[in-house]
Amino acid sequence: LPPTLSPHLPTETMKQLQTLVRQGRKILANMYLREILTTRDTCFFFQPPSMNSDTTLDMKQKFRTQTGLTWRYISPGVSRHFLEDSPYKALERLMQGPILVAYPEEIEDRTISTRAVLGLAKEFNLGVLGVKWRNNFLSAAELKELKSEGMYRGEVLSLFANYQRTIVQALKMHHEKETGTGEGGEG
Repeated sequence: LPPTLSPHLPTETMKQLQTLVRQGRKILANMYLREILTTRDTCFFFQPPSMNSDTTLDMKQKFRTQTGLTWRYISPGVSRHFLEDSPYKALERLMQGPILVAYPEEIEDRTISTRAVLGLAKEFNLGVLGVKWRNNFLSAAELKELKSEGMYRGEVLSLFANYQRTIVQALKMHHEKETGTGEGGEG
């Protein structure tokens, strides 16, 4: 409450109002967290360093322009209470201090560059705690081990090429056996 009101209110009333404000903040924080976790497929969790307002604004703008993500600070005590009875209980281990949750501004599913997010985390000295992706929870170590989409594409193409060669060889052997044109057959 503004200092001008406090001298006119009894101490007991002031304490009740402060308790009410704290409870309201907790409820609001849990509502934000529930909304973010249930409507966004991808959420990144960071341990934020102390930053001045200019750095905070710069970070918010870069997250928005480079990744399409926005973020919100979440209090760990409030969050743990909500997470206890939610499908996101696995996130409790991340809630050791104040956290910053980065999530897509829009609800629709879209591709987010993990490399860009990790680059911004490094630039602003954000400690990566983990990520929620389609209700899977990855630790910071697991997140860093993720391969880029191009590497996965290369692995899939390689597997497909090997599979294709095996099929061609099998068909060739079958054709040679049926026609007798292979090794040791008439030719």
